[in-house]
Amino acid sequence: MIQTLSWESFHSEFINQNGLLWEDTQSFPGYNHCTHFFELLSQEVYTTKDIHSEEHLTDIFKRIEDANKRGIYVIGFFHYELGFPLQKIQITYTESSHTELFHLYFFAKKKVFLYQDPLLLDLQKTEVMNVTPEISKERYIRDILNCQDFLRKGESYELNYTFPVLINGTGNPFHLYQSLKRKQRTKCSVYFQDGDRYTLSLSPEIFFQWDGNQIFTEPMKGTANRGMSYEEDQRIGKDLALSEKERAENVMITDLFRNDLGKVSEIGSVKVKNLFRTEAFGTIWQMTTQILSQSLPEMDSLSLVKSLFPSGSVTGAPKKRSMELLRHLENRNRGLYTGSILWFERAEDQFTVTANVCIRTLQLRYQKDEWTGMYSVGSGITVLSEPEAEWEECLSKLHFLQSPTFPDFEILESFLLCEGRFRFLQDHLQRMKESAFRFGFPFDENKAYSTLKVVSEQRNGSYKIRFLLSKEGHFKYETSPFSRDRSKTKVKLVMAKQPLDKKNIFVYHKTTNRSFYDEQSNVKKEKLADDVLFLDEDGNLAETQIRNVFYKWKGHWYTPSLRKGGLPGILRKRLLQKAWVQIRDLHIEEIEDVEEILVGNSLRGLSPASLVPN
Repeated sequence: MIQTLSWESFHSEFINQNGLLWEDTQSFPGYNHCTHFFELLSQEVYTTKDIHSEEHLTDIFKRIEDANKRGIYVIGFFHYELGFPLQKIQITYTESSHTELFHLYFFAKKKVFLYQDPLLLDLQKTEVMNVTPEISKERYIRDILNCQDFLRKGESYELNYTFPVLINGTGNPFHLYQSLKRKQRTKCSVYFQDGDRYTLSLSPEIFFQWDGNQIFTEPMKGTANRGMSYEEDQRIGKDLALSEKERAENVMITDLFRNDLGKVSEIGSVKVKNLFRTEAFGTIWQMTTQILSQSLPEMDSLSLVKSLFPSGSVTGAPKKRSMELLRHLENRNRGLYTGSILWFERAEDQFTVTANVCIRTLQLRYQKDEWTGMYSVGSGITVLSEPEAEWEECLSKLHFLQSPTFPDFEILESFLLCEGRFRFLQDHLQRMKESAFRFGFPFDENKAYSTLKVVSEQRNGSYKIRFLLSKEGHFKYETSPFSRDRSKTKVKLVMAKQPLDKKNIFVYHKTTNRSFYDEQSNVKKEKLADDVLFLDEDGNLAETQIRNVFYKWKGHWYTPSLRKGGLPGILRKRLLQKAWVQIRDLHIEEIEDVEEILVGNSLRGLSPASLVPN
């Protein structure tokens, strides 16, 4: 059974041993599945000066296999430029010095374990201060138009154009890495310090895995930013899955991988699995396809790398010509970006290789609490691409570097327990389940019901239940006696000083992170009001701190759409299902025409309300 460490234990151990971390932070919510390589024995750097022939590469890979036979683990940082000699492409390097092609690190030991995500308070403060593209928008658009000229001439079907970005900031790179993982959970992240150089790879893309017999690849092609609400998020995911453009690009890359795998696989063994599968990560939807094959009996790791490297998902198709065109257009060395980090090992008498694709990768130099470094972004260009839109898409991919880090929180539902029965329980659990999906929390419905069965057997009378779900998938509850105010006293509402922020995901979901709402509590105290009324950014009524809003206008009852922020409550859902209310937005300037206002939620029911002048 795999060992599980607390954050404190892991942090202490890693600080003492250093080494390289290879992590899956996606598959175990609340934890990191970590392979820690340590006790660095030696390292070797190879440049264009060192690689003169295929025989040189054969000798190097033979040394890797010999090291694996002796129980040594080898990690290779393979730069994109290694693809040129592997694909037999003649180029002129832009740098006067010899260009690095790959860097090998030989480790004596490894340890596999889970460790808990750190709390935000556990991390030292870090800040990405500047993010500056190294090319102008004008140069970018000109290059994209040139890409499309090549595509129209039939020289390629797609070109994955990229450009470098300069970054700098403050704080410890290890804590920056942990902070960025809170925003972008991935399957093959890597952290490594080599002197004053740091590599922080938050790659979601598995390039390939070879266990000595089967080759597994999972190219990514097709992305979309996730939605704020569950409904919007699901719509975006479905749109991505059905997008003809994204599916066409995915098929093209799938065919490229099938062709590459066919060179090193048994005839008829290359199989496509889960074509057009969409997967939700922290901030994006990603379309992937899995491709598997049975490797040839005589195949070795060099043959595999020569056949597949670099990944077709970061070049275009056909690969060789696309690489030639991109070299001409970009006129730079990409370095580790769109290259790969490879893990070579001998396990159970088989040579194995695991590789990621180095996208979303920071390379930093760190001195005296400040660091500078390089990042890169890009996108797949087709004849249908809009250059302006592609530029904006690339800039949007940089946002996660500087966007606020999520606080620690739990998903919350509040409902009534009355004489052993929960009110609207199925609706509340469904909403919790939807929020859990959006935030990547595990949700076990049977476990939820079992937990609630305990409280229903322990409490008689009426109770308010606060039911909480942690990012690890654990449920807990809090109870307090509850009696509904059945008086007809109006709820006094005061206007919030700030509108709802439609880009704040927490205003669409019920969680313990209520900082935005709590910040408005002072105005409630100042005006001796009972609740605070929020508008959306367009000046339309949205919700209160704890209730949904309903209003009577021209003899009919309505409730705001909440398209730009606000929690769709369970009572509101029920009233809409019964067609007792309809959806219609109301601008604050129209409020004087309203005949009546009600506010309510499933716990307190409906109450008349009035607006207190600010």
